[in-house]
Amino acid sequence: MKTKTSKKITLEDLAGMVNNGFKEADKKQEELKKSIDNRFVEVHDHLDGLENRMTNIEKLLLKNDDEHKMFRTKISILEKSRH
Repeated sequence: MKTKTSKKITLEDLAGMVNNGFKEADKKQEELKKSIDNRFVEVHDHLDGLENRMTNIEKLLLKNDDEHKMFRTKISILEKSRH
C-alpha cells in the first residue's frame, strides 16, 4: 500500500511562486511589446516607401500632363497654320 507523502508549502514559498509567475508574465509582456514595436517600425518604413513611390508617380503624371498640354497646343497651332 502506498503511503501519502504530503509536502507542505509555506506562505513564503507560495508568495515566491506567485512572484515568479508575475515576473515571467512581465517578461513575456515586455517581449511582446518589443515585437509589436519592431513590427510597427517595419510597417512605418514600408508606408514611407509607398509614400515616396506615390510622390514619384504624382510627379510623373504631372509631367505627362504638362507634355500632353504642350503637344495639344502644338497640334492646335499646326492645324490653324494649315488653313
